[in-house]
Amino acid sequence: MIVPHLRSLIITVYALVCLASSQLPQSVEFPVLVAQDTLWITNGSVEATAQAGNTLYIGGTFSYVGPPTGSFAVFPKNTIAPDPSFPRVEGVIFDIVSDGAGGWYIGGTFTAIDGVPYGHLAHIRADKTLDLQWRPTVDSFVTALAVNNNIVFIGGSFTNVNGRPSNGFAAVNTTTGEIVPWIPSVDGQVLAFTVHDTTIYLGGQFSHVNNQERINLTAIDAVTGAITPWKPDIKGPVTALSGDENTIYVGGYFSELGAQTRHYFAALDPRTAMVLPLDLNPNNEVRVLVRDGKTLYIAGSFSEIGGQPRDGLAALDTSTGAITAWNPRASVNEFINTPVHAIAVSGQTVYVGGEFTSIGGQPHRYLAALDVTTGVATSWNVNPERWVEALAVQGDTVIVGGQFTSIGGQDRSNLAALDMVTGRLTSWNPNTNAVVYALLIKGAHMYIGGSFTQVNQQPRSCMAATDLAIGALTSWDPQVSGCWVLRPSTRGPGPPIINVRTLATRGATIYAGGSFSQIGGQARSNIAALDATTGAPTDWAPQANGPVYILAVSDETIYAGGSFSQIGGQARSNIAALDAVTGAPTAWAPQVDSAVSTMVLKGRAAYVGGYFTIVGGQERHYLAALDVQSGAVTAWHPDISGSDQWAHVGALAVQRDTVYAGGRFTSIAGQPRANLAELDIATGNPTPWAPNPNNTVNELVCSKTAVYIGGDFTTLGDRLQSGIAGYSLVTNRVFLPFIAYGQGT
Repeated sequence: MIVPHLRSLIITVYALVCLASSQLPQSVEFPVLVAQDTLWITNGSVEATAQAGNTLYIGGTFSYVGPPTGSFAVFPKNTIAPDPSFPRVEGVIFDIVSDGAGGWYIGGTFTAIDGVPYGHLAHIRADKTLDLQWRPTVDSFVTALAVNNNIVFIGGSFTNVNGRPSNGFAAVNTTTGEIVPWIPSVDGQVLAFTVHDTTIYLGGQFSHVNNQERINLTAIDAVTGAITPWKPDIKGPVTALSGDENTIYVGGYFSELGAQTRHYFAALDPRTAMVLPLDLNPNNEVRVLVRDGKTLYIAGSFSEIGGQPRDGLAALDTSTGAITAWNPRASVNEFINTPVHAIAVSGQTVYVGGEFTSIGGQPHRYLAALDVTTGVATSWNVNPERWVEALAVQGDTVIVGGQFTSIGGQDRSNLAALDMVTGRLTSWNPNTNAVVYALLIKGAHMYIGGSFTQVNQQPRSCMAATDLAIGALTSWDPQVSGCWVLRPSTRGPGPPIINVRTLATRGATIYAGGSFSQIGGQARSNIAALDATTGAPTDWAPQANGPVYILAVSDETIYAGGSFSQIGGQARSNIAALDAVTGAPTAWAPQVDSAVSTMVLKGRAAYVGGYFTIVGGQERHYLAALDVQSGAVTAWHPDISGSDQWAHVGALAVQRDTVYAGGRFTSIAGQPRANLAELDIATGNPTPWAPNPNNTVNELVCSKTAVYIGGDFTTLGDRLQSGIAGYSLVTNRVFLPFIAYGQGT
């Protein structure tokens, strides 16, 4: 506790320092950026951002927004929000098994967990922490796991475990992670196994085990590792195994077993390897077999099994050998079945995961909970962003793994809004049928530009306006002619790509730039001014002979950047300043040798980024500062480098005395900086901050307390964050320790 006279001294000193703080040299203030781990992410690119109050609006090419969970998630039963306190796994999880003490072993293709390098195998403890002491090293994919008698059995496509040669299969101690003395050698992949008593049955794609011929299916002694005489002759890969004392059930992509025809499914004697009479004859691959009492759940890519129509899911009564009436029908639509990859059974519920988007005709994407009797999906719908590959149930929790990076989110078509305090998605939900490139907030409305033809399922050509609060579409409709949706499958020549790439405002006018030739029935080449109320084009018509990518407004001037050589009837090389009233170009005419894609005005400087290398006759790679009055190139020179022809700066923001630059580049001033950097506004030198997003940064926006980044990335350094990321901005001054001390009573 601080005594009264010391408190008074602290307050007095703090007041004096605050009073003098405006006189302190700039070098005593520096930003510290802290990652916002709660900010929800997208499953595609973010191309546009806008901020109002505590809401961040985003646009782009995404269809889903959700929490950044990674590929491992734990749900308390009957809840749709994953527990956020578990580690984030970066990469695919193929299998999950219980450790018997409330935790789980996971295997897959992941390479990091919570930023800690991990190679394909890990242990997550019951207390929700990553077991940093248990770290077997595996040099390639882990596809199957089992635990038995303090041993974790591992199957996959690896060749080395803990530095020792180990092909396809290994066993490690559950406590130490050390490999057991015996190491069966498999000359291919192990994709499935089942453990019964002291025997391990292995399935996969191989031809020899311990140098003995064993094609795709074998059995080994769980104590010694010795291969047993059990030797089925199977023609095709084995991907699923389950068994009991009387039967080993086999699923895969085979057509013959023991000289008998067996398509994709078979039953074998566990002692003699004799093929049993049961012949379900599914018409496509079986991937999953899970036994629950007298019921064997079968999943895969089939549409028929046991003479019954079943889409990807079926149940076998093992006492009668008949397919039951249980028929959930997993499919991508009414007509196409799709693989189911995982099953877990708990009481009256069967959890299933895979590639499907509907169950029984009801929308359930990649994961569903089914009634064990009827097969009808329950209301539990947690909406993974991508496929589910692994499932487990333990007590009152459901554990999910797969190819997703987010689970528990919601669908959003190219537009969304995030609460900047909680990081969560808001209810604002306009939707477009194609990419959104530009967002502009004006009053109570959000103006939208892109290459869409519909908003909220109503016709809008490249431009629209919605209510800022609820997302309702307004009547504002400038009608950009020729706008059409370019689909990924489109190839070869076709109509020119029409879009709106940038929006700006001044007074009662909305300025638009992009690639178009006509708006509202009037000729407007790539740049136009529109009435903010009616959407009608004004007389302002500079007419650029190439695309306009960025607009910035300052007093009576509209600055335009793009890929043009003429605007307003005068020669201008990719950048120009236009009179806001007449549209005539001013005398301001920097010469830029390639496209300008972004611009920010700050004081007397115009910071511009793009694909250029020469500005005003001086070497400036992708980023430069121009005098807003004369157009002269300033001495500010960050010296950015890129590794390919697509290198550029495509996003800029200024916060206090810092310039943030994003795009596609590899270094600044000789220092490695991948696609994002923080630059000193006086010198152009990069600060130590280096998030290193793994792909292009398209958008930057600064609030008073944070920097937000949008782009094509899926990670920033060792942090999993796709499409959108936020960093809280903390400003440190020399007197900050007094604040902390004075408030610590």
